[in-house]
Amino acid sequence: MKILTLNELEDIKDIYTKIGNKVKKYGGENYSGLFDTICDQIRCIDSEESLSSKTNYILSNFERICSCGYGLGNFVIFVEDKDERINLNEELQSDISYLSLRIDTNLHGCEVEYISKDTYRYYFDSKDNYSCYVTIKKDSVHNWYYERVNNVSKSGFFQSIQECIDFAYQDMISSKL
Repeated sequence: MKILTLNELEDIKDIYTKIGNKVKKYGGENYSGLFDTICDQIRCIDSEESLSSKTNYILSNFERICSCGYGLGNFVIFVEDKDERINLNEELQSDISYLSLRIDTNLHGCEVEYISKDTYRYYFDSKDNYSCYVTIKKDSVHNWYYERVNNVSKSGFFQSIQECIDFAYQDMISSKL
């Protein structure tokens, strides 16, 4: 079973905080349960529990948070100004996608960093070590691909981000040999 690291948990906490603030501000009473569940996730991360216990709790509640009904699956921000509404909802969807990436994806012990909508930097070990990395992107027809450092070359296309990460990881291992 996957065990989240302290860095991963802190990253997840930051994302939950951003999403929770939006749910609280724009969700009204219909989404108070979702807000409470997000707050429970943050409290769990801040607790003294073991990494294993925290991981179990975070993973077991993630599906419920993203579900339809009164979860993030149906949550839409509505404000009068159309441009602001579009920007807020795109930002929310990017946050949810990044949260899903952090929780649902096997990163092979490597780090991932959010760059912009559908764009991530995937580091071989740690961004703090300035290690080998690739930039993972989604194209206009929803295929994932990665670019090696400084756009030197581009991979083939993949149907899922997990498949793209798996190939990028193997590619980075090969380049280290």
